Amino acid sequence: MKNLWFFIFISFSFSSIYPIHDKILHSFGKVVNEVQNNRGNNIIENEELNINVKAMLFSALLPGSGEYIIGKEKRAFFFLGMEVLVISTWNRYNNKGIETQSQYKKFADEHWNLKRWFSDYYRWSDPGNEFHYNFINEDLQEYSEIWEDSHHLIFSIDGNVLNSNSNEFQQLYNNNLTDSLMVENFFENHIVEIHKDHHYYENIGKYDHFFAGWEDNDSLYIHQKDIGGEYIAMSPYKKEYRKIWDNSNDYYKVASFALSSLLVNHCASIIDVIILSKLSSNKASKLSATTYFSSSNSFGLGGIKLSLNWD
Repeated sequence: MKNLWFFIFISFSFSSIYPIHDKILHSFGKVVNEVQNNRGNNIIENEELNINVKAMLFSALLPGSGEYIIGKEKRAFFFLGMEVLVISTWNRYNNKGIETQSQYKKFADEHWNLKRWFSDYYRWSDPGNEFHYNFINEDLQEYSEIWEDSHHLIFSIDGNVLNSNSNEFQQLYNNNLTDSLMVENFFENHIVEIHKDHHYYENIGKYDHFFAGWEDNDSLYIHQKDIGGEYIAMSPYKKEYRKIWDNSNDYYKVASFALSSLLVNHCASIIDVIILSKLSSNKASKLSATTYFSSSNSFGLGGIKLSLNWD
């Protein structure tokens, strides 16, 4: 992707002394000519179908270049402009996603730690505590044990890897970590390292099971989510962390959409060349579109199938 962006940038920078369309033809023509030599000259112009295959190959490599070689300059610069716009959008929002990802990781490393999670997990276990209900298992109506959750953290103790929902961790916790003094002594005498992967950073900000690890867990309040109405444990630090996390995810979503648009632009340019070829052949043609259903999409749309028919 970076190489393609660099090529387009250089092309525009020197367009005054060497027009961009000439460079496109010079660069991508080599690739098309190689295909031509491998498969024979009949690939370039299929007389039976009247489709300019060379133009299709050019558009597949760089949208707009196929339109240019068949003399449609305005359409060519439209598709090329869309390519530049989409790539610049991807580059911008992908970089923003990376930047904010670094921010939320740094924030979590400063304000959440495993030792505090071990020490304070049962802080709200008393049924008389006003926040007790927020940490109970809804099925059993009991305060969940620290090792009782499908979501877990991975950490190592003196090089031995453990999961926070494993039987080994349950035994370790009951023997060595049942109060804050024991936790303090344990961390002084052992090397404890947490595995900070994507799931770790997601878990500590998303699930109440890991709330106790936040530095300001004494500032707990209950927040109701706008979507779904779920009640979650919140604190100022956790709220700020979730804000940065959400911003990063939003940036990555835009970048992902830009990549999808990049593929669409390539396909649209190819289809455009096919249509132009058929129209120039003076044969009747018909373009139709049908949709695919997808249960995983909230709108039910899984894709679009385009069909071109001619007499």
